[in-house]
Amino acid sequence: MQPHLSVSFLFTRLPVGLLVFALATAFSFGQAPGSGVIEGRVLNDARGDYLNNARVVLEGTSQEVFTDAFEQYRFSQVPAGEQKVRVFYTGFPLLERVVTVRPGETVQQDFNLGAGETSSAATDRTVKLERFVVEATKEMSGAAIAINEQRFAANMLTVLSTDEFGTIPIRTARSG
Repeated sequence: MQPHLSVSFLFTRLPVGLLVFALATAFSFGQAPGSGVIEGRVLNDARGDYLNNARVVLEGTSQEVFTDAFEQYRFSQVPAGEQKVRVFYTGFPLLERVVTVRPGETVQQDFNLGAGETSSAATDRTVKLERFVVEATKEMSGAAIAINEQRFAANMLTVLSTDEFGTIPIRTARSG
């Protein structure tokens, strides 16, 4: 005698099986096997503040992000192993680091621009110069921020630094 499936069996057991399958599938899409996450912040060490719109690139992939309004960046679905991360911000030299990613883990990798850090690519071709002093002024820093905002804006954007205009007197209305 061949067993048969009753209608009550299909309506009571089948939905439970589908629910278990759906949940298992949903969790598997959260992170690809053999991948991890790299996240961090980019600090302007000279001024002591974090940088918005710093360009961060995961070399060897098409992943490129900019630090957000909270000065943070995040790469998800990063293949496990050693990955090279590059950071660029106008007015600073390109900085890169090799980051080891383990499957299912999040690696915190912060960058300090202007802290005397040098790119590992730059150390391969070191040229020693005589000592010289580079000095930044408030006007230069304001201009560099304006140029960086304009350079990496998603749409056409004109940004001016008020530092370029010098001191602007504020006029008050006189009654009389």
